[in-house]
Amino acid sequence: VSEIPDYSDSSNALETQLVACISAGNVREMNRLLSENISSQPAARNLPMDAMRSYILGANMLASRTALSAGVSYSIANAMNGQYVEQILKARTASELSALFFRFFQEYTERVAELHTLPSDSPIVRFVQQYVSPRYGEKITPHLLAGKLNMSCPYLCSHFKKETGMTISAYVRQEKIREAKRLL
Repeated sequence: VSEIPDYSDSSNALETQLVACISAGNVREMNRLLSENISSQPAARNLPMDAMRSYILGANMLASRTALSAGVSYSIANAMNGQYVEQILKARTASELSALFFRFFQEYTERVAELHTLPSDSPIVRFVQQYVSPRYGEKITPHLLAGKLNMSCPYLCSHFKKETGMTISAYVRQEKIREAKRLL
């Protein structure tokens, strides 16, 4: 992967497709689009590093805001955006920038896909998911979550289990393990 896509010829078609993949959390289609379009675009070869860096910084912002609109919590989208900005600014080669472009589009899409892992559209379940997601390092208990929702712990626990098929404690553990794997 040594090039980035050129949007100038294809208007906004590729950008629209990439944004749609993030919005839907469609990791498979995102990977297909990236591999087909990044490696086959000759236009980036002659871009100066500063222009390429600016382009990729803009793409990172677009991807993070799309993930945010799709339901990724502000703190996660903002933290990812900041981490990628730092890496983009440190990159010294076109190849490094292209790899970052590929990686952040994949990661934002994966984050949105994670939102769809719980089989429920319940606002209570979504709240739990949004609360747990940016707080992997904190101790999160059903009592804490019930307090945040101003409801009884037994009701929250039974509702969550009924909607998702798993306990809140099991869900929190699962998400902490998933984040640890991602960090590795």
